[in-house]
Amino acid sequence: MVDFLLSGDRAAFDRVIGDALAQDGALAATWRRRAKAYGIDSPFDLLTEVSRYDVTSVVGRITTPLLITDPDGEPFWPGASRELYDALTGPKHLVRFTEAEGAHLHCEPMGRALFEQRVFDRLDDRLAAADGAGSPNGSGRVTH
Repeated sequence: MVDFLLSGDRAAFDRVIGDALAQDGALAATWRRRAKAYGIDSPFDLLTEVSRYDVTSVVGRITTPLLITDPDGEPFWPGASRELYDALTGPKHLVRFTEAEGAHLHCEPMGRALFEQRVFDRLDDRLAAADGAGSPNGSGRVTH
């Protein structure tokens, strides 16, 4: 399909994708949900636009502190979290999520509480460091 997309034949590509979506209601629903944010109807146009989302040429200029999550079993972009982390020259923090923790796969779907705890803990640490005051309990973490 990538070669077909790269061929530039918009009409043929949209027809093939349209036929596949017409045969699989679940796939069509997923496609619509994921495509909605872009406001682009043509599969060819959408994938062409998304292919432009590449930070490779500017990754060395990123200076904003980044938190990068890295789950085991990432099905869409395996290894991309580590690749981004390694390419960054500015402040960065890599947070691993493992299958043993039940927090693997894309977006850590079965480990959302662990994901949120780690992300908010990191945010607490960054905000405390930025204002120099720390959190209400003095630990760098807000507790309830």
